Amino acid sequence: MGRAEQQEFLDLAILGGGPAGLTLALELHYMGAPVRAAVFEKERYPRFKVCAGGLAGSIRPQMERLGLPIPEPNVVIRGADIQFRGRTLGYSQPDIGYVVRRDVLDNGLAQACRERGIDLREDCGIDRIERLELGFRLHTARGPVRCRSLALCTGASSRLRRDLGIPEPVRRARLLMMEGPIGENEADNRFVFDLSELGRGVQGYVWDFPYRDSKGCVRMNRGVMDVQGRGRTAFPRADMSRLLDERAERAGIDPQECTKYGFSERPFLARSTFALPGALCVGEAVGIDPLFGEGIGEAMEMAKLAAEVVVTAFEQDASPGSEIQFSGYRKRVLGSSLGRSLRVLSGVSRLAYGRHWKKLIRLLFEHPEIGQHYCQFFAGERLPRWAYLGGAFALMGTMVRPAPRDLGSPINRSVQTPA
Repeated sequence: MGRAEQQEFLDLAILGGGPAGLTLALELHYMGAPVRAAVFEKERYPRFKVCAGGLAGSIRPQMERLGLPIPEPNVVIRGADIQFRGRTLGYSQPDIGYVVRRDVLDNGLAQACRERGIDLREDCGIDRIERLELGFRLHTARGPVRCRSLALCTGASSRLRRDLGIPEPVRRARLLMMEGPIGENEADNRFVFDLSELGRGVQGYVWDFPYRDSKGCVRMNRGVMDVQGRGRTAFPRADMSRLLDERAERAGIDPQECTKYGFSERPFLARSTFALPGALCVGEAVGIDPLFGEGIGEAMEMAKLAAEVVVTAFEQDASPGSEIQFSGYRKRVLGSSLGRSLRVLSGVSRLAYGRHWKKLIRLLFEHPEIGQHYCQFFAGERLPRWAYLGGAFALMGTMVRPAPRDLGSPINRSVQTPA
């Protein structure tokens, strides 16, 4: 028997064993899809992943439907603070989300795959993708594998995009995070988004997210996100490491007790590549929320949409001699509630982190209900139409006014979730 005849053949190869890839496999299993699929992960679980670990409360219904618990240890988040140079907006939202370390989350999803008999191949990285007349040949650490189609679920930094000829439509955001002790006066159940460095070197924000380590002790994840978007040359480049050191010191923490990690994120753009003949991109391979950088829940939601498209594609192209097409995938994602929210967040991020940032700061403090509505949206609540209309009119009103020279004296406001 020749070598080509010995090669394994799959209907679908899922490249990447993070939230996007594992959820795609779990969704296909839940749907009972007659698709021979396997997940390829280059490392072995549990493996460390650099990520703040924020998980939106909106993902709960999907996890419950798939029979997945929120992995432990975790921190339940019950509110959020938006800060700007001595001013604070405090939002109460008891079900806004969780912080789960990626090694814990991914290991929990991987265990669910194993328990359901899903083909999960650890220590099996992809060296190269070769496009064939029909399908692909994967050159893996364990030898070649042929597949009719593939799902690229490899996050922000995969070089496999080059093998498929997928361009980078925009510069990736750069992030630096620091993990260490929590300060005595810091909340252990709130997200903190500090916009104080806008206009002073950061096109983005500084965050504080509490998390639990492997022993269940609450610690603090501090970080900086710089989107590196349009007009970057107008912003002086900040010393992100120094910013985090100073933030830890203000909390009474010695920076030497903390560990820093750098990474990047791919922001969502509507013009991003969603699919190619025989291949589709899922999660951060398409892009994530460029306003707050949340990507885990969005990756899992997109995986559900991808699973539905995969099932439909194989039903329409049942013949082994035909090429699988995912031509409806882009339209399905952009037309979904996920796609609509990503487009809105993408537009707002260009305003918030561009030359109009002062207007957006004014908008937040003049209309604090907008932040509360976002907290409710992040938690998975359905907002009434008037909330969207009110936010749109408030945005238009602030954009037609001149940018403020003085953003005001310190104000602290607490906003409660409506009953």
